[in-house]
Amino acid sequence: MDNMQTELIKHRHTLAVVGMGAIAFGIWSLIKSILYFVLVEPIFDTISSNYDDLSNSKYEAWVLVAITFALVVLFVLIDMLLRWKVGRKAMAVSRGEREPGVGFFILSSILLLMDMAELIMGALSIAGIIPSDEDITDQISTLLVDFTSVVMLIEMLFAAIMIRKLVKKISEGQNTEGQNTAEHSSGAA
Repeated sequence: MDNMQTELIKHRHTLAVVGMGAIAFGIWSLIKSILYFVLVEPIFDTISSNYDDLSNSKYEAWVLVAITFALVVLFVLIDMLLRWKVGRKAMAVSRGEREPGVGFFILSSILLLMDMAELIMGALSIAGIIPSDEDITDQISTLLVDFTSVVMLIEMLFAAIMIRKLVKKISEGQNTEGQNTAEHSSGAA
């Protein structure tokens, strides 16, 4: 029983750390997107250079910039909101305030699939299958960050599954001990 308690504490600690990591990756995603679309590949410059017809009409170019910016912000906010929710739920589970439910596993799996898609796209980009204008060192560093996020989310799902199993085993063990104690005390009387 003590061994299960120790393992439960270990998995809860892992879940707390990984939950904070999920939130940190959400913040990093926001910062990365802002820096990319402001400094590395400014949206207006990209749209202006890719669409020669729009260079004559600044109004159309600004509309495209606004739509592109709104879509980028929407996707980044959805990503950040998902990571925030998953991270907060993971930390609540780690403190024993709640059990990891179906919603937690669904949200975590969605994040994992998104990060795996980014990881695969990054690998295909480095392999030259998908064209990219980014420097190879930038591509490799992005690939490593995406790989870290995937590993972290897998570890979070594993810790949550183990917590769920251990809590169930411990509560079953306590119920069995309680029944045995009740049987002994009624037999002694």
